[in-house]
Amino acid sequence: MRKNRKWCAAALATMLCLGTVGIAAEPTIDIKSISVEEGLVLVETENRAATDTTFTLTVSKDSGISGADKYYAVYMEDVKAGEVRTFQFKIPDEKKGVSSSGSYTVKLENYEEERVSEQFNYATVDDVNAFLALLKTEAAKVTNGTEPYILLLPVVNNHPLKSEIFFSIGFDDSTFVAKGTTVQQQTMNFLYAMGIDTMTVETFPEALTHAFAVAVYNSGSKEEGVRIFELDYDGKTIETGLISETVTAMRGNYTSADTFEQDATVAYGLATIKNATAGVMGNTLATYKRETGLCSEIIGKLAALNPVPQRQAYEYVVLGARNGLTSNQQLQTLLEEAYTAATTPGGGGGGGGLGGGGGAMGGKDNSTPVESGSAFVGAGTGSGATEDKVETFNDLSKNHWAYESVRWLKNRGIVNGTDTGNFEPDRQVTREEFAKMIVLACGLTVDNRSADFADMQIDAWYAPYIGAAVDAGIVGGTGDGNFGIGRNITRQDMAVMAKRALDARMVQLVKEKDYTAFADADVFADYAKDAVQALYEAGIINGKGDNLFDPAGTATRAEAAKIIYEAFKEVAI
Repeated sequence: MRKNRKWCAAALATMLCLGTVGIAAEPTIDIKSISVEEGLVLVETENRAATDTTFTLTVSKDSGISGADKYYAVYMEDVKAGEVRTFQFKIPDEKKGVSSSGSYTVKLENYEEERVSEQFNYATVDDVNAFLALLKTEAAKVTNGTEPYILLLPVVNNHPLKSEIFFSIGFDDSTFVAKGTTVQQQTMNFLYAMGIDTMTVETFPEALTHAFAVAVYNSGSKEEGVRIFELDYDGKTIETGLISETVTAMRGNYTSADTFEQDATVAYGLATIKNATAGVMGNTLATYKRETGLCSEIIGKLAALNPVPQRQAYEYVVLGARNGLTSNQQLQTLLEEAYTAATTPGGGGGGGGLGGGGGAMGGKDNSTPVESGSAFVGAGTGSGATEDKVETFNDLSKNHWAYESVRWLKNRGIVNGTDTGNFEPDRQVTREEFAKMIVLACGLTVDNRSADFADMQIDAWYAPYIGAAVDAGIVGGTGDGNFGIGRNITRQDMAVMAKRALDARMVQLVKEKDYTAFADADVFADYAKDAVQALYEAGIINGKGDNLFDPAGTATRAEAAKIIYEAFKEVAI
């Protein structure tokens, strides 16, 4: 979990001086950063010019040396236009006889006599070790009833090379000073409790940083404390945007850096789960299991599910996590509920704070009101419907070519018709109507879903269905910030949405016939070509005669029902 921080981790210089000789105010050369790593100084430079040049880097000690020996190292390298070049040198330089710890300046020049310079402080490994030895000597004097900071803090604040040592080990001296006496005292107490007597020059920098981070956290600057700690999760530094949610799941104060790290790791893991989509939930949970060692059994059970119930379970987790995860126990309960909902026929319930209606993926949204005049509104009955349960509608006879398709959709609550009991099979379908149909056929939950299109009304009947379709990657709008509310859906867009919905359910289409390009294939939108071919080869769609597909043509309600039936009749909802 912890970073293996080197004793002299990278640190940026604190001063920047620009100088030019008879040229423009902004030179085309730059010292990007200075870092110190195990006694080796790394100076990263950049040639921002459009031409090649030669860089000359001069290193000098700012005090304690004079005359010809002041510039103890000079480097020259050819650098291409736009290239970033890193110079490396070692301190001390025995040949030059330069004393080691102290303040240094590096100056960069090019052929055009542009110059930039930057300062940095430096302390050798020997000086860091000597500093640590002083702390250990004082720590050995701590007896019962003695606060460690009483002995340790004076060593830190009065040391003549304090700024050089802190810079070289990557510790922020200015922040340490700014936080005041109480935080400094608690930092020393934590450092002592972490076993200062066993620390080495390699482990000391990280221990000091962690002790300071916990002290800052306890002082009330919780998010800052988590940032300073430099938590490592899945081999990467934690995302700044999740720190606030991480703090929410942590305790008020800590008495040890180890406990702080354990809690912060769990809390950050919960934040990653709360912000994950169903598509990445498996990997997110696997990382949580690996980093924390928690919820191992149930995460393993979810990972072993077949694709369809697994997707259902992860959808359940997504919705449950939106209400907030503040403990591992909450996550354990949610994962168990998700597993039950995905593996119990007709199961789901309202667990995990998801509300009723079959959990995340159980049934349809039973709370959705029927809205007069809307073709595709109404409740679904889930996967328990039977094919002989109902007839269809007043205006659809049994010999209609779409009768079986419409009846299948009605049995599953995907269509309920109009308030007159009619289906109106020849009426055109709008984009939002088809979005609702495809979301219900796909089995996606619509609770608390929303999307942000300019032409949407956030409280309209279609809003949660469009939101669910966007979240699942089924729709993406018309490219102008709008969804296309009120527009009749085109045949090619209907094919694209159907194919994406099948992808969301991880349905593998079986090729039933070869694809021969339609005569009007040259007018297909590029985004629709693959979907049309895939659905055609699977026997889900056909042309309109004369080998035409009519991609920009609109679709009737009967045609919409037919394509959804053919796409999802073998998929359990």
